Amino acid sequence: MLRIFDIWKTYEGRQLLAGVSFDVQEGEIVCLLGPSGSGKSTLLRIIAGLEKADAGHVYWGNDDVTDIPAHKRGFGLMFQDYALFPHLTVAKNIAFGLRMKKHDKVDIRRQVKLVLESIHMQDFTDRSVTELSGGEQQRVALARTLVTNPRLLMLDEPMSALDHDLRTSLITDLHTHLRESRKPVIYVTHNRQEAFALADRVLLLREGKILQDATPK
Repeated sequence: MLRIFDIWKTYEGRQLLAGVSFDVQEGEIVCLLGPSGSGKSTLLRIIAGLEKADAGHVYWGNDDVTDIPAHKRGFGLMFQDYALFPHLTVAKNIAFGLRMKKHDKVDIRRQVKLVLESIHMQDFTDRSVTELSGGEQQRVALARTLVTNPRLLMLDEPMSALDHDLRTSLITDLHTHLRESRKPVIYVTHNRQEAFALADRVLLLREGKILQDATPK
């Protein structure tokens, strides 16, 4: 599915990524685990097409997508701060990507209804996102990413803004949603508990290099 080959990135004279290579198979959840400054989010943005690497390639199957613009890659990225629109309802937030892709109104309503049911928030359709808890906002952000049917799902520290107790209670729920999506997933975190609970494979990243690539066990 996804293959990352020999990615290098320097910013303002600092080496952020140094020859990073790995792959993600269909339906596999891979966690990039490392401390702040290890290059996790930079790598995710390069895969998404939001940043350009100094060297290296991003492949989807046999296709080199390194120079393909972000909006043409078909990848979905859930941001650390969720990036929800505070002036829109839950349903309109989820529908945003579909509207940008020019889906018709009937199809948008159908898909939003289905994805709201999948995250058990069908009663929140007309609720403002500013009235939601942190966990509810996280689910809406995930639904907004999933509804456009991306071929790769990427999550950048989606629990970092939540307190420890809420994070712990949401791990199982998030794992279920990711598994049910049947998408290849890259999950970025600095939290070992999250990585070990969610991942099929954990890639330990430090100072721009993968030190270990193995199952949680």
